[in-house]
Amino acid sequence: MTRHASVDQPRTTTGRDHPATSVDAARRALGRSGTARRRVMHALSFSSMTDEEMQLLLRMSPNTQRPRRVELVRLGLVQATEIRRPSITGCQSIVWAATPLGRLAYTTAPE
Repeated sequence: MTRHASVDQPRTTTGRDHPATSVDAARRALGRSGTARRRVMHALSFSSMTDEEMQLLLRMSPNTQRPRRVELVRLGLVQATEIRRPSITGCQSIVWAATPLGRLAYTTAPE
């Protein structure tokens, strides 16, 4: 069976031009989302940060924050950067950032 990369591989980056349907879908996802997902997206729309930094800033449990960030990654609104920063324990952590689509969707999503 032939596998097509576009079907089997998730998109990890987004381009500058987003079809209106993609922007609309992202807005709807944020509009329907819970408060925690919106708070995580809000934080990342201003600054890139690690999971631990988000948890401290938002005063959010890791068991709440991480799954919300994963959801945003799957929606194409957040992506990993190449930057790593040390955590409190000294381990290197991924720095996450809003994608262009994420910034656009967040700034135009209904409250």
